[in-house]
Amino acid sequence: MSGKWLVVSGKWFSAAFALIGMAAVAAPEKNNAKNLYDVRFGTIPENYESLLNSDFGSWDFNFRPYGRTTDLWTDPAAARDVGEGKAVDGKPTAVRVSCDEDGWTFLVYCAEPGLAQTLADGKAPPYPTLEVYFCEGDADNSDIVEYWQFIGSKGSIREFPWAVPSRRWRPLKSCMRHEVREAPNAYVARFSFPWAAFWDRLPLFSGKRDNFWRLSVMRWAAGGWSWGGVVHEPDRFGYIRWPDFTEAQKSEILARVLNRGWLDFSNFCSGPDYDTSCTNALSWTRSSYVRTEPYAIDAVRADGPRTWMLAAEDPELRPIIAGLQDECRALAPTLARFRELPYAEQVAFYLKAAPKLFNFRYDVEAALDRHARAKIMEER
Repeated sequence: MSGKWLVVSGKWFSAAFALIGMAAVAAPEKNNAKNLYDVRFGTIPENYESLLNSDFGSWDFNFRPYGRTTDLWTDPAAARDVGEGKAVDGKPTAVRVSCDEDGWTFLVYCAEPGLAQTLADGKAPPYPTLEVYFCEGDADNSDIVEYWQFIGSKGSIREFPWAVPSRRWRPLKSCMRHEVREAPNAYVARFSFPWAAFWDRLPLFSGKRDNFWRLSVMRWAAGGWSWGGVVHEPDRFGYIRWPDFTEAQKSEILARVLNRGWLDFSNFCSGPDYDTSCTNALSWTRSSYVRTEPYAIDAVRADGPRTWMLAAEDPELRPIIAGLQDECRALAPTLARFRELPYAEQVAFYLKAAPKLFNFRYDVEAALDRHARAKIMEER
């Protein structure tokens, strides 16, 4: 039978019926096998490398040689040896994806048969090099989509921000958790992300049971192994399918994301850029108005050499910032009793409050830009 196929726990299932509508837009070379992982709900233990033994069935070993769509590494005997911590030939690799009320995590198991001998010989640890990609949604065509890319090597992580930070897209390195642990004859790498980083794209509101994101994990060893296609081609990434979240789980996720938004907003307001309670109130004394820094305005103080002022020091901009702050602070009473609200009211409040809290910085910057344009027009 022609058509797409999905890999689920090492078994093949025809999915041609689900992709008929995509055949017209997907190029023939895109018609390749895809990995699919059902995300587990539950907090991983701090010693997450122990999951290789305690929950071995949750690991997916369906990595392929890079660029191939077949040749799955699914030897049951070798997989069992991995779970028992025994030495294995080659470099088998596996992935595990889970989420809880705080965020989501994927773990990558990387067998290193010669690890013990390498350490005994006093050589540098053979840390795995992993290149990972992910993006939201289940679009399966060659449309350009925003995605995140990271390369982890020797215990460090590098992010490649292909989009400009904005209201819609944000880099994740500053909020993610990445580390590499040693396991018997192997390493286990962790990539964890808070839900707050995806506050505007949570997999909770789609209105459908199956919510997919795309994930690709490449291990650069022995020619390269891939779970989810090739680099920079989201339409060939694998699928991760989010759980069918319960109402209680969704409620708690929303509450924790909003609390994080409130903390970020409060921290921004406590800094000098947004502190509208500051005593400085500078006036304009030059004929040109140029924005030189995100929160600084080019101006001249009459009593000193400083040629800039913070946004909150501008007597015209300060009340605008204060107004935006007041809008956010007005959310506090409802936020304090958020968990007591019926779920429908929680969703309505979240959709109102989250953009104000998480976009506060961008709202201030937009106000500063409008203010700068008005000043320039005054000079003309």
